[in-house]
Amino acid sequence: MTGEITSVQEHLNTIAAIFYRLGGRYAVICPGSRNAPVISAFAHHKGIECISIADERSAGFTGLGIAQQTKKPVAIICTSGTAVLNFYPAICEAFYQGIPLIAITADRPAELIDQWDGQAIRQKEIFRNHILDEVNIDTNGSFFETEFRISFSISISIQQSLPVHINIPLREPFYPSPQQKYHYETKEIPIQHGELLPFHRSALDTTETGKLIQLISRSSKTIVLIGANNYTGALMKEIHEAKKKSGFVLITDILSNYEEDDMVNGYDLILGGNDASHIAG
Repeated sequence: MTGEITSVQEHLNTIAAIFYRLGGRYAVICPGSRNAPVISAFAHHKGIECISIADERSAGFTGLGIAQQTKKPVAIICTSGTAVLNFYPAICEAFYQGIPLIAITADRPAELIDQWDGQAIRQKEIFRNHILDEVNIDTNGSFFETEFRISFSISISIQQSLPVHINIPLREPFYPSPQQKYHYETKEIPIQHGELLPFHRSALDTTETGKLIQLISRSSKTIVLIGANNYTGALMKEIHEAKKKSGFVLITDILSNYEEDDMVNGYDLILGGNDASHIAG
């Protein structure tokens, strides 16, 4: 039994090592038994800070916020079953805001799915409509396969700024022995970018940003709406400079998480309809 858990733990240590090698520094972890060896792999890595949050939905959004602010991939880790579903709201937000969120979920072995074992739900492809990639790890397979697939998935998550899902079926025993060693050496595996990039995100490059600012500056009556996105400081600085010159109206949506003194906040109360009596006074 000790040999079995050691082999499995080495696969999980490899995942943590690659996550760190590719820039990950934070993991938000949720309680559970089946995900215990995954948590152990991340918690023993000296370069990764683990933040423990009991509620999976809250954990997902905490990870989302950290990734949004640090511009780095963040792992969110939970146990199997319906706990996984509580990550979905944050994953959807990450998908549409363009944030590299790495969802790592423990799972039941394939033979237990749909066999009336508690919480044995179908986790494969559970987030398929709102992720860039999914990896189902075989902890009895080769370490090279684990290294390659994890390296590929996290790399394209960073490059495309989109969430990915790493699903790991695990069998008992879940808890490593006190003698368990934690090694975090991985190979630099060249990533071949093939057909696994189905979602193409449009974004303003430097030239397009300049054209947008010029257009705004030339307009005599302009409203600029700051919506849900991951805004850079450079872009917002340019918008504020253009506002000083042109005097256009700058309003913010609540989903933008952006607020300044020279902006109109709560615009939905103003533009809610022709009857403005509800905002009188």
